[in-house]
Amino acid sequence: MADPQQIQRLLIEIGEDVACRHYHEPRAGVDFNLLAGLGLLTPINTRIPPCEAHGCPLLGQCEHEADFAPDSNTRTPRSNRKFRRAPKGADVAADAALLDRLASEHRLAALVAGALRGGKASVFTLAQALLEADLAQVEAGGETAPAVRRRELGAFLRLVEALGWVQFEDGGLTLRALRLPEPLMPPAGPSETA
Repeated sequence: MADPQQIQRLLIEIGEDVACRHYHEPRAGVDFNLLAGLGLLTPINTRIPPCEAHGCPLLGQCEHEADFAPDSNTRTPRSNRKFRRAPKGADVAADAALLDRLASEHRLAALVAGALRGGKASVFTLAQALLEADLAQVEAGGETAPAVRRRELGAFLRLVEALGWVQFEDGGLTLRALRLPEPLMPPAGPSETA
């Protein structure tokens, strides 16, 4: 589960330093793509500092350290592996309750709420909705790479579970809506008293 307090502790720990996906992500158990999608982290995609420059605790032990050495192969992908805390990340470091609002503004929030209109949805229904959104993007002449990967969807679902929006059932195969934020609630049908 992506516990809001765990996210807050991670953001406090990062502070103004560099956060490395290879060190922080496994320790915190939180997907960095999700944190970047929420606006809490900003990927460093140019002038990526070598590990020794930010004092990585895994220095001398990490299999990825050579990727960031100044004389490393320039074809080795380095972007989206080191991050800085974004201004929203500093806000959440001060108040974890902000995650509820940020999650409701995330690009997956409407997709999840739409799939849960009937109160329940399988994880397969959610994966299909994500695939359909990606196909619509391609058909519209947009980006061919998925905007959101299934891993980020899984991380988002664990976050909204921790926030009390949903509950996993049937061994994790089904989601039940518990409390969706007001902007994501399905429109009410016509009143029976009217």
